[in-house]
Amino acid sequence: MYQLLIVDDEEDIRRGMARGIPWKEWGFEVAGQAENGEEAVRMIGETHPDVVLSDIRMPKMDGIELMQYLHENNPEIKIIILSGYNDVEYLNMAIRNQVTEYLLKPTDIDEFETLFHRLKTKLDEEGMKRRELESLKVSAMQNKELSYARVLSNLLDGYVGGEEEYGWKEEMEDAGMKFNCCMMAVLDAQPVGSGERDDHYQLKQRIIRYCNSREMAWEKHFFLNRDRKVVGIITLKEGKAEELEAIGRCIREIQGEIGDIYGLGLLAGLSGLCDDEEHLPAVYGQTVKHVSSIAPDLSAGQKKTGLLVTSIREYLDREYCSNLVSLEATAEHFRKNPAYISKVFKKETGFNFSDYITQKRMAHSKLLLRDMSLKIYEIAEMTGYADASNFIKVFKKHCGMSPNEYRGLHN
Repeated sequence: MYQLLIVDDEEDIRRGMARGIPWKEWGFEVAGQAENGEEAVRMIGETHPDVVLSDIRMPKMDGIELMQYLHENNPEIKIIILSGYNDVEYLNMAIRNQVTEYLLKPTDIDEFETLFHRLKTKLDEEGMKRRELESLKVSAMQNKELSYARVLSNLLDGYVGGEEEYGWKEEMEDAGMKFNCCMMAVLDAQPVGSGERDDHYQLKQRIIRYCNSREMAWEKHFFLNRDRKVVGIITLKEGKAEELEAIGRCIREIQGEIGDIYGLGLLAGLSGLCDDEEHLPAVYGQTVKHVSSIAPDLSAGQKKTGLLVTSIREYLDREYCSNLVSLEATAEHFRKNPAYISKVFKKETGFNFSDYITQKRMAHSKLLLRDMSLKIYEIAEMTGYADASNFIKVFKKHCGMSPNEYRGLHN
């Protein structure tokens, strides 16, 4: 059973929702009731809810402040806002704070059932992904002959939890790999001799190609960083300490692009850097020096990504009613690659790009359907759909009923 916390300042409404709805039949259990956001925050630590169902207008801490708190402190909790206020400003604040659903009172039992069935499916899928990741982690721990390529292919986009490094650092060191917790990206460079040195442009292009090539990345060696995220360790074979300076300069030039592509720093590592083990400490120290010099730049690159996504959301909040809004158009507006926009938007917001636009359009269309003077095709046009039949199809998929059925229930 998924745990539900109901938040409303009217006791009759709280009790009515807790007792009058067949939550257990839908896969949910009422874990608690709170009369305002402040009490809800205290109860979250005790009840550990999967879903919070909250009113907007409440004393001490209202629904807006509560969803902002959850967005910042408990982003895994699904939020459903139940409001009697037909207010676009509330709606926009809800979407900015990743509210799962925004419902207008009065809401009938069928609409509740459709919503919570859809929500349970989403929670089930997320739970399955977490269990699969845990299984992969256990499997890797049990396999003492750790395969770097296999670990990457299983966990490159994942997160390995827990407080310990699970002995992986020691296993890698036993295998002759060196471990370094500084943050950077290093090119898989071939030996550079007299007359063979790449100029900065060629080196830059090779690094970018590497970062854009998942298949190429899978052929390399990989570690976990101190946050237990899988990151790349690229070997610099048979190089010399002086070659590292040119690579360091190049990386500083493209740190914005590297930061944008990955959204996180890449762990620097050394493997077979020198044939002569005696000189390895000096080369290693030189690498660390260069890594340390560019680490603040990589951090700035990550902040730059966050600012970009904020700008994209503000842009979509203004333009979502236009039928010209699309991933490609947005990428062109911000002069970025569409695949990159899609990736960082999902990572920063938790929403797929198209789902974010659809959610805003559906929420707006629900408000417009309250106005009986508007025809369905007009509402479609006002919410970014040039084709009314497409609007009806999307609305029915999202809301579980047609626009006319929704209008009939709420007027």
